[in-house]
Amino acid sequence: LPTPTPTPIESPTTAPILVRKPTVTSLPTPTPTPIESPTTAPIFVVEPPIACSTTFVVACAPQKHKVCNTTTFACEEVAGPGANTCTTDANCKTATHHVCNTTTFACEIVDGVGEDTCTTDASCVVVSPTPSISPSPTPSQSPTPSPSTPPVAALDCVAKKMYMDDSRNRAGFYYMENEILDTNTLQNGQTIVYNVVTKNAGGNSAPDTTITDVLASSLTYIDGDSDCIYDATTRVVTCTIGTLSANSEAQRSFRVQVAATGTVSIANTAEVTSTNGQRDSCSIRVDATGMVIVAASPAPTTLPVAGVFEVTAGTIGIGFILLVLGALGLLLI
Repeated sequence: LPTPTPTPIESPTTAPILVRKPTVTSLPTPTPTPIESPTTAPIFVVEPPIACSTTFVVACAPQKHKVCNTTTFACEEVAGPGANTCTTDANCKTATHHVCNTTTFACEIVDGVGEDTCTTDASCVVVSPTPSISPSPTPSQSPTPSPSTPPVAALDCVAKKMYMDDSRNRAGFYYMENEILDTNTLQNGQTIVYNVVTKNAGGNSAPDTTITDVLASSLTYIDGDSDCIYDATTRVVTCTIGTLSANSEAQRSFRVQVAATGTVSIANTAEVTSTNGQRDSCSIRVDATGMVIVAASPAPTTLPVAGVFEVTAGTIGIGFILLVLGALGLLLI
């Protein structure tokens, strides 16, 4: 038999094995937002990258960049996307920026990457903030002080006295040595001297000061000091003093004749006045017992009636009788 030609048996063709590669989508590089610090190199804040979009999980390559370490001035690689601010340490050591010296207030250059905080020394001058103006409290209104009272005059009729007439007396010149304290020595028709003393006890002068005395019908005016006048119609004796200075005294005198018989009580008042409203009075009275009574001189509220003369039963008469009895006794001796 002929040798058969073998028919090759073809092995089945292996189908190609298809491997599907993942599609990698490129992500856009995020724009860094710099946050500047006055003393350090800019720090870039990078938004987190979008996750790699893959059909099959494939790890994304990590992102890095280089920045200057502001403390060691070394160029260091840090994780995350960002622009390189240096390549070697030399780049960091040569970087400088301007800052204010807080002691000298000078604008100085210092090593390292950082933001300039000044340009000239004037930029470092500390300007105090304008203080807020607090409103001034409304002051409480203090009461208006009353004006000080100016000094005023104070007229005082110090005394009015009676004196025995002296042979040396004449108009405007009187010796007043024997004061009458007992009317038993008086006789009808006898002349006596009235003396009025006034004082300005205030702190201001009393202008146009006068003394007035109204005489009763039983007293007859004889004469007085040169500045004393008598009006027979009104029976008023007026003595002019003028301006009486503060804390000074003045006195005026005049003579009268007593015209009365029997027991007599004599009362007489003098008044002192000035044109500024000052007034005062002083009185003297001889009672029926023969004793002279000097009344106090309070400042009157109304004008006193001066020159009161009353005739009662006889002080002078009793004195006259005693004198007669004494004369008879001498004759008998």
